[in-house]
Amino acid sequence: MSHQLKFLIISRRINSQQSAPKCNLNLAMALAEIDCEVHVLTSYVNSKELEMLKTRGVATHIVKPFYASKYVAPIFYTFIAKRLKQKYGINIVLGNGYTLHDDITWIHFPRLAWIRRARELHLEVPYRFRAETWFESHVFKSSKLLLAPSKLVVNDLTNLYGVKQEKIVQVYHGVDTDYYTPVPQDQREEYKRKIGKDRLGIEDKFVLLFVGEPRRKGLHILLDELRRINNLEDVILLIAGLRPCQELFSCINKLDLPCNVKVLGFLGTEDLKLRYQITDVFILPSLYDPFSIATLEAMACGAIPIVSRYAGVSELISNGFNGFIIDPLTKGSLSEVIQRILNMSQSKLRTMRSNAIHTAKKYSWTNVAKCLVNSLGNKLF
Repeated sequence: MSHQLKFLIISRRINSQQSAPKCNLNLAMALAEIDCEVHVLTSYVNSKELEMLKTRGVATHIVKPFYASKYVAPIFYTFIAKRLKQKYGINIVLGNGYTLHDDITWIHFPRLAWIRRARELHLEVPYRFRAETWFESHVFKSSKLLLAPSKLVVNDLTNLYGVKQEKIVQVYHGVDTDYYTPVPQDQREEYKRKIGKDRLGIEDKFVLLFVGEPRRKGLHILLDELRRINNLEDVILLIAGLRPCQELFSCINKLDLPCNVKVLGFLGTEDLKLRYQITDVFILPSLYDPFSIATLEAMACGAIPIVSRYAGVSELISNGFNGFIIDPLTKGSLSEVIQRILNMSQSKLRTMRSNAIHTAKKYSWTNVAKCLVNSLGNKLF
């Protein structure tokens, strides 16, 4: 059926750094690879990503950045998408939550779900999140179908938004398995030595990695649990994907962890991949997470994941086989699993890494695109 489909993907930004723009970039190329006609409507795309799309045969329609403002995008992007749909005979418009009357809306982060979770944990929610839920509900109602990246989000849509099950398509996010790959052990050690020259001191350490926004993804929980680990001198935690701040460094010093924690800040795609490839354990103790592309990327590079039960990506983890699932709110659960991994034999660690890599390969973007096309065939046609 794929040759019958003409997609228009609406994404205000296309890049390889941010979650939703990365998803749109990779899905567009994967759909083109399985012989769909693909168009992308955007306002921000650099030359590298533009060339990637062009090479795969994706038609890119770039409009003024003004149109990408969250305040005017619902008007202008919706109107432009309608014109492109008519002009090119497009039969599936895939939006990302800021345009109306799409054929399918990709749900990356349901705000109402996070607000509910934050209130349960007595966390402050920015006013903009509360204000955006009104428009979010209108987008969901106006779209023919909603694309959920996990069963967690499916449950949120049905229980919190009152969306009927038949309106929801559930397809997990993917990973570029040609780019995110493991390296042989000798090369892995060489990478560790190379990074160690930057005074990180990781050459002989067991490497843990955390990536992302600190509060929602549970960094404070990880730091507190880190203190409970035996032989802490053999462990180092790398923190990436956030802006270093005095509050974070104060917390690290207060917990007496300056020798065990290194804050890397924001990393480029290539630098982040290098960290994935030297990582022993990737940790995601999220309080709420619709999915987590970073977890899948780390797994594809051979890292063993420890993920929160409140993260959609946990649905891909078989506890003790290709990773571990923990409840970050249960004190000691995370440190206990880290300790368990530290005590494993090299043979067991290699097996778990292999299982993690094999799992990630199942979710290549090509496989995700095929799954999406098959699912839409049953829903839209």
